[in-house]
Amino acid sequence: TLGKSGIQQLGELNLNKANYAYQKLRELDNFSGVFNAPGYNEFVIKCRGNAGDVLAELLKNNIIGGLELGRFYPNKTELENSLLICVTEMMPKSEIDRLVKIMEEM
Repeated sequence: TLGKSGIQQLGELNLNKANYAYQKLRELDNFSGVFNAPGYNEFVIKCRGNAGDVLAELLKNNIIGGLELGRFYPNKTELENSLLICVTEMMPKSEIDRLVKIMEEM
């Protein structure tokens, strides 16, 4: 339904929004990147504090913050307090900026 150029534009939009969110979150003192590999809609961010607390605070602000990876990889210490965050074309830049602002205040 999108056509050849439409699907390409959609892909580029997803890539750009996810990369924008990832870069903004990596700039915060309490969060860091985990992997250096390119990402598409999803990326992993490491919390210096408890990832569950971060998710709870985001939920108070009506944001589903991501998937706490430590729950599923208990023997992988590099994933402890890490969140898998998804950003797609459906998330406006203003919402990405709101996510970053809330996380910055934690």
